[in-house]
Amino acid sequence: FKLADAEYVFAAQGSVVRDAEAVAQYLRDTRGLKVGVLNLTMFPPFPSDLVAALLAGKQGGVVLERTDQPLAVELPMIREIRSALAQAAENGRAVAARSAGKRRLRRKEAPPAGPLPYSKLPAIETDRVPDLYSACYGLGGRDLQPADLVAAIENMADGFGRRQFYLVLSPALEPKLRDQSGRLRNNLPCPTKKDD
Repeated sequence: FKLADAEYVFAAQGSVVRDAEAVAQYLRDTRGLKVGVLNLTMFPPFPSDLVAALLAGKQGGVVLERTDQPLAVELPMIREIRSALAQAAENGRAVAARSAGKRRLRRKEAPPAGPLPYSKLPAIETDRVPDLYSACYGLGGRDLQPADLVAAIENMADGFGRRQFYLVLSPALEPKLRDQSGRLRNNLPCPTKKDD
């Protein structure tokens, strides 16, 4: 959705894509931010070639995932996206090395033209790889609001935002959630011990 001229991108799958498209249009109309949406309709097999080509040259991308893996370095979808971009950047370095010849490689002759390290991926320059941000949302069944998506873009657009963050779990919300869960716990029937 509106990726051609986008500077910032939501990468997501599932029902959040429609909300992300609405927020992208809102940010374009009201703030002049060029935001697009990459809808990843299939995960395995991951379309690395398309993702690398579509994200090349963007300033940043926030990957929205409705899962959490606390002991993992990153969440599954951003791992795949980062891998695709890294491999495309390796292809870009190989192309640059071939065109630069002996200066770049400290060889007397340029290496012979040959296949790229990752033949199915495009070659992109390393300065065209976007900054990536990982947003986890919807944990505990909490609904993602449009304001959360706006906050994700604002986090990315200032250039100094957090690289990994949770949406919907704000400090202002936590006391309310604790209060609600306390009331719920107090109103649930308590199991009684049966005498045997």
